[in-house]
Amino acid sequence: MTKLVVNLYKYGETFVPSIFDRFDFDNFKLVSYFDAAKAMNINRDPSTMGFFEIEGSIILDEYIKKYEELFGLELLIKNALCGSFIKHHAPIISIVCDNYIRGPEILFGNKFMDDFNHFRERIGFSHLQKTSIENSMITVFPTKQMADDYMKEFGKMEHKIIPNGVDTEKFKPFDGKTKEELKEKYMIPKDKKVGIWVGFFTPNHWAFMPQLIKEFPDVFWVLSFKHRLDDKALQIKSKNVRICYGATAELMPQLLNCADFLIDPAFWNNFGMINMEAASCNIPVITSRTGWFYDAQSGDIGEIVTKQEYEMYKKAVEDVIKKEFEYHPREVILQEKLTIDRWREDWKTLIKETVK
Repeated sequence: MTKLVVNLYKYGETFVPSIFDRFDFDNFKLVSYFDAAKAMNINRDPSTMGFFEIEGSIILDEYIKKYEELFGLELLIKNALCGSFIKHHAPIISIVCDNYIRGPEILFGNKFMDDFNHFRERIGFSHLQKTSIENSMITVFPTKQMADDYMKEFGKMEHKIIPNGVDTEKFKPFDGKTKEELKEKYMIPKDKKVGIWVGFFTPNHWAFMPQLIKEFPDVFWVLSFKHRLDDKALQIKSKNVRICYGATAELMPQLLNCADFLIDPAFWNNFGMINMEAASCNIPVITSRTGWFYDAQSGDIGEIVTKQEYEMYKKAVEDVIKKEFEYHPREVILQEKLTIDRWREDWKTLIKETVK
C-alpha cells in the first residue's frame, strides 16, 4: 500500500516550495491538482483551478478515489484545501497551512482587501477548510495561534501542533571572512548596518518598508522579492538599496549572512519561516506578534512588535542597531527545537500513531 501526500502548491512546471518538499519518507507519493487532472485526461490550465479551490478539489478527490480502488491507500495527507469533498476509506491527516480566519480580517480591516476577496477567503476558503477538517481523523496546525483561531470559529477538533523546522546546517552563521567576501560579491557596503527584507510586493508584507527605508538612510537595505516586478512600482529612489528577485534556497543563507538584522513587518503570518531561517543564521529579527511569534517569550531572537504601527517598527530598528550584541537568535532556534530534524520526527510519530 502507498501513503499518498497531496500537495496544493505544485502546479505543473510552476513550483512554489513548501514544507512538503522535505517530506522524504518512504512510500509517499506527491500529487497535485495538475497531476490529478493530467492522469485523468482532463485538460485544464492549473491557474484556473484556484477559484474557491473547488474545481481542483473535485478533480483531486476523483483521482484519489480511483487510486484508492486500484492500489489501496494506507494514509492520505491533505495539504491546505486539497480534495475537501470525499470521505475516503483511508485515515486522513489534514494540514491547515493558511489562516483564512485571521488573515482576511486583518487585511480587510486595514483596507488591503476588497469586499469580494474578503468574502472569497474569509467565508469560502475557511468553510472549505472546515469540510476538509470534518473528513479527517486529525488536523495539524503549524502554530498555536492558528489552532486557536480555527477552534474558536468551528469548535474543538482532534488536532496536533507541529511547528515547521529550519535546516540548521544550511542556515547557519558564516565566519567573518566569508561574510566580507559575500558583501564584496553582492556589492554590499562593509561600513554600514545592513537590514534585509524578504517577501512579496503586497500590502501585508510591504506596507511600512518604503517609509522605513527613507527613515534610515544610514542603513543599507537588501530587498529580496519572491517574484520579479517593475522597479518603478517600488517608488524607491534611495541609493542605499540592493534589490534581488527570486533568490534560490541556496542563495538565501548567503544574503542573510550579509545582514545585521532581518525585518518582517507583515500584518500576519501563518508561521514566519524566513524569520526562523534568519534566526538560525544568528541574525536578529524584527517581526510582529503573529504566527509562531504570537506566543514567543524570549527577546533573544530579536524585537517582536506588539502593534501594527509604524512608530513601533521604527523604534524596533533603532533598538536592534543599538543592542547589536544582546541577541542570541540561533540559541532560541535550537532551544525551541525549531529544526527540520525535529519536524521530521514529529511527523514520523504522528504517522505511526495514525496508521496502525
